[in-house]
Amino acid sequence: MTDNLKYKIILAFASIYLIWGSTYLAIRIGVETIPPFLMASIRFIIAGVLFYGYGIIKKAEKPKPKHWVTTSIVGILLLVGGNGLVSWAEEVVPSGIAALLIAMVPLWIVIFDALHPKGNRPSMKAIGGLVLGFIGVAASINPTDIGGFAEINQFGALLLVCATIFWASGSIYAKYSEMPKSLIFASGMQMIVAGFVYFSWQFFPENYTNLNIVRLHLTPGCHFYIS
Repeated sequence: MTDNLKYKIILAFASIYLIWGSTYLAIRIGVETIPPFLMASIRFIIAGVLFYGYGIIKKAEKPKPKHWVTTSIVGILLLVGGNGLVSWAEEVVPSGIAALLIAMVPLWIVIFDALHPKGNRPSMKAIGGLVLGFIGVAASINPTDIGGFAEINQFGALLLVCATIFWASGSIYAKYSEMPKSLIFASGMQMIVAGFVYFSWQFFPENYTNLNIVRLHLTPGCHFYIS
């Protein structure tokens, strides 16, 4: 392994820990003043349009009309079923616990990939590692307070587990489906579709019960970060 590749790997993992990991904290703060689905709608529509526009500027290979079907399915599974349930759950679950429970995603990915006709079968070492990981996650949500963890809201924990299933399902579907060759376009299309799905939910008035305009104006930096 060259030094250049080593530094790129370290930078990639650092980005995951700092950018991806801090997302859960930003969501937790955001849902205190913005309904979770409204927040997700704004976030994904803006991000999706930016990604799609960047793909056009970079002159990436344009997606075919049929790609809207596959990217829509992936976007709904990953960003609506996955991120949406996480945003909902973080109304009652601490962000650190949410990040911990999301660690179940690899478990479901291995299971779903093994069940797929074209999928890969995991090795015994991989199975052993996943079992240990699952035991750790189960201990963290045990209401009897195993291992010193405080009791976690069971409904919120269930939402997070369902979110991991949606996320893993979307990942496996994307792996074996025809997607746009440009990852920029693919990501943008997924976010645009997910954003408008979230937006359609806003026609239900009860989604605005947590909207706090006063506090929203007091934390513009946080909500810009969320978007």
